[in-house]
Amino acid sequence: DFSYVEKNADKPFSPASLTKVMTALVVLKNTEDTNRVMTVSPLALESIAGTGSSTSGIKSGEQMSVYNMLCALLIPSGNDAAAALAIEYGGTIDGFVKMMNDTAKEIGCTSTHFDNPHGLDTPTHKTTAKDLAIMAREALKFSAFETIVAQKTYTMPETNMNKERQLVNTNFLINPAYVSYYNRNVKGIKTGSTDNAGKCLISYASKDGYNYLAVAMGGDYRDSDGDGIEEN
Repeated sequence: DFSYVEKNADKPFSPASLTKVMTALVVLKNTEDTNRVMTVSPLALESIAGTGSSTSGIKSGEQMSVYNMLCALLIPSGNDAAAALAIEYGGTIDGFVKMMNDTAKEIGCTSTHFDNPHGLDTPTHKTTAKDLAIMAREALKFSAFETIVAQKTYTMPETNMNKERQLVNTNFLINPAYVSYYNRNVKGIKTGSTDNAGKCLISYASKDGYNYLAVAMGGDYRDSDGDGIEEN
């Protein structure tokens, strides 16, 4: 059982990297073993070349477990990981996007259409706060997802193409270093930001036996603390 408050919950917005919640959900629904090793297709990196995307530093031909690729997707918000997972599971990016849209319908999303697995803006790549809440609740049924999105940092093991490295979560709510954002009750989930989408966030917290899920989209950029830097 749950109750909710909403404002414009059914209004279509560009979701930016909140898209990756669905990317992860499709992968987890189609994975029996997240320790399975996959190889990054060169087509994955070609597909985001020149887009100015947020990336996780994976390389063409790199071999890593599906779990580690999901960490690269969800913690630093790697568009490269999104494209690599899409090709691995969909055969092509378009094939995977069809899986995303089919899954959205299956779980009860009524106002969602995806054009890609990472969230770069297109005119028809849209969803709503309500639909994103449905996606997040579905994704949280997978322990791997719940574990990954709660991690402030993650040590990515050495691979055939990369040395061991640290991934840092884009979500300041779970990082004590960001005093004005940090909340010890927060367990995730995902940030998103493009010029068109504004600042977006799905957050999840637990306290006193209750779980809380919040979706915010379309946040504007402003200098909220007088330091001369525009944040949201």
